[in-house]
Amino acid sequence: MTTLLRTAVSGVVVGLVFAATVIISRLVLQPLGLGLPRAPAQAPEDVAGYYLVAGSIGLAAGTVWLVQGLEASTLRRWSVTFAFVFVGFALSTTLEAGIYSAADGVVLTVLLFLLPCLALSIVQVMISRIDKTPSPGPAALGRGSHRRDLAWRLGAAVLAFPVIYFVFGIIASPIVAGYYTEGVAGLVLPSTVLIVGTQIFRGVLHVAIILLVMQIWGRSRRQLVIALTASFFVFVTMYDVVLAYEMPIVLTVTHAVEVLADSFVFSWIVVVLLEPLVISLDGSRSLPNKR
Repeated sequence: MTTLLRTAVSGVVVGLVFAATVIISRLVLQPLGLGLPRAPAQAPEDVAGYYLVAGSIGLAAGTVWLVQGLEASTLRRWSVTFAFVFVGFALSTTLEAGIYSAADGVVLTVLLFLLPCLALSIVQVMISRIDKTPSPGPAALGRGSHRRDLAWRLGAAVLAFPVIYFVFGIIASPIVAGYYTEGVAGLVLPSTVLIVGTQIFRGVLHVAIILLVMQIWGRSRRQLVIALTASFFVFVTMYDVVLAYEMPIVLTVTHAVEVLADSFVFSWIVVVLLEPLVISLDGSRSLPNKR
């Protein structure tokens, strides 16, 4: 119970830090002419703050399990956490949102989230597993692996992202397609070529940050899959909440179920594919069977 309470409190604290730095970033960027354009689905200013706080706490809560499983020096845990959150949330999800939005300047969100992701990673590492002894050493990718084995596993992991994306997208399309074709809340339906290209690039990004995590992961494969699933889930679902986008409830719930399912399948497949490539410096597996 103490651990659960401590995790909950840390999630709230980290979330509030993230929300505060989002506000600071807005105040810094606006005088520079880099303020974000107001989206058609933007919530009124008097309630947008509540969305920001709720989404920030959700983002922090969803990533806490992953940060708690990292075993390395404080500096390395911080750098991996920052890369994971910034690339997965600020960059990858913004690219996804950008191709489906009619609003201009959506990519500026990447710049907006730079400082918040930095602050989140620092505070998250500081208050997570402070009593945990670092593992003996980092892991090395490809040590002892044949180049051909390395190539096909990395390629399969990257391509798994768009394949899984389209499979679950097709399942959800009868429910959500109309919102995009009708332009509800400023949504647009991009070309298939743009969607495929974006998802392949996002696949590269996600595989890269998963590899970073796997090299210093100190818990089991199952726990890694769960931690990655939770993180990828909040990266997408909390994105609109942080930015106070009020989407139709049916669209929101359907996408949430879709994202949860495809995040789990993608995380499981990638961990299975890449685990043989991540070998500790002493020759032992970096993903122990224990716990």
